[in-house]
Amino acid sequence: MKFGTVIVGGGKGERLGKDIPKCLYPIRSIPLMLLSVLPFEGIEEAGDIILVVPDGFEDDIKSEVKKYGLARVSNIVPGGAQRQDSVLKGLEAVQNNVDRVLIHDGARPMLSGELVKRMIESLKDEQAAVAALHVTDTMHTARGLHAYAGPDRRGLVAAQTPQGFDRKLILEAFKRANAQSFKFTDEVMLIREMVSVYAAIVLGETANVKITRPDDLDFYGAKLDEKAKILEARK
Repeated sequence: MKFGTVIVGGGKGERLGKDIPKCLYPIRSIPLMLLSVLPFEGIEEAGDIILVVPDGFEDDIKSEVKKYGLARVSNIVPGGAQRQDSVLKGLEAVQNNVDRVLIHDGARPMLSGELVKRMIESLKDEQAAVAALHVTDTMHTARGLHAYAGPDRRGLVAAQTPQGFDRKLILEAFKRANAQSFKFTDEVMLIREMVSVYAAIVLGETANVKITRPDDLDFYGAKLDEKAKILEARK
């Protein structure tokens, strides 16, 4: 079974409040997105890596990839208007002989190689898998400014990435979604709604957070700095 990896950083990252796209935000001068590449780069079974970057920044990322010796990055493609457009562009760049594809958010740079390995093992038996953690906080549904109702958290998990899929299955799901103008927030929702396949849950990691807001850069600064030093040592 052959695997491939798509790492998506095609958005503007407006909530981060910076003048450049989030995937290019420098951590010790290294684009944030490249920190997310490291765990996949170190696992041969994860296959070739496709990077999806904001349109117009392909050459910038290509130069950085070469600088830090990320040899497993095989292609860099421009993203689309929405996240789902960017994911599809990445999937279309994956080679036809790939059976399973891992999709990861370029703004989640602190995942471990062990999580990548768990995802790969799950996908050897499953058509779809998602890294997730059981919800421990009490959850409420908001109505206006009031906590209106609350689901039972015992049945809830918080989805992360990587998420992984049979390549042909997810391409078919995208085809149907585009035909129906269906919008979704992650690919687990996509395959559930479009092809009635339910993703297996793989234990995620509390450190595998998404860098979204300015205070995330401050709070996780030391860990990001540590990862950036690993890449610096490869120059």
